[in-house]
Amino acid sequence: MSLKEEFEVTDEKLNDISKRFKVRKSDVKLLHRLFSDVISGVKSHYLVDIIRSMEAYFRKETNNQSFQIRCEPAQDYPRVLHAGCAFYYPKKLIHIFFPPSMEEKQLRICLARELGHMFLLELDNNKKESGETFLNEKVSREPFSSIFGIFTIMDKNDFYANYARKLNHHSLEEIINDFVHLKGTARGASPDGVK
Repeated sequence: MSLKEEFEVTDEKLNDISKRFKVRKSDVKLLHRLFSDVISGVKSHYLVDIIRSMEAYFRKETNNQSFQIRCEPAQDYPRVLHAGCAFYYPKKLIHIFFPPSMEEKQLRICLARELGHMFLLELDNNKKESGETFLNEKVSREPFSSIFGIFTIMDKNDFYANYARKLNHHSLEEIINDFVHLKGTARGASPDGVK
């Protein structure tokens, strides 16, 4: 069985989960449907880990716990026909738009570069307040936003190629067993049910 087949949700697997946890199959099916609604857009949340990390960084730097970075396709935005663009609302919000038809690999590059632009802009704004700047005003920020993007994609590739593999389960049975183990220990019992 391929890994894709191993982790594909089927009626048989939902039935097995309901038996292992002693709950009604109809409840497992309902929870799976609701879960599917929650994650339906997960594949469109590109670079979400770097975005959330940058939000945390900006919240600290700007002293604004509501600071947000939003990324979304620009349905009717003519300026971004072939590239992304970002709007910066100082100490409040970064809003990045991208063409909805952009190929996914290129989209990651586009977003990483736009994040670089915004990072440099915010960094420069914060440094100006303290009387220093990251870059001389005569130096173009353009190559540095691309360099930031390169660091971003390198980090993502390293995560998926090296680190994420260590976190993967190799079968559905392995996943279920880990959760059964967790369920037993959560109540103060050992995995075999002995207290």
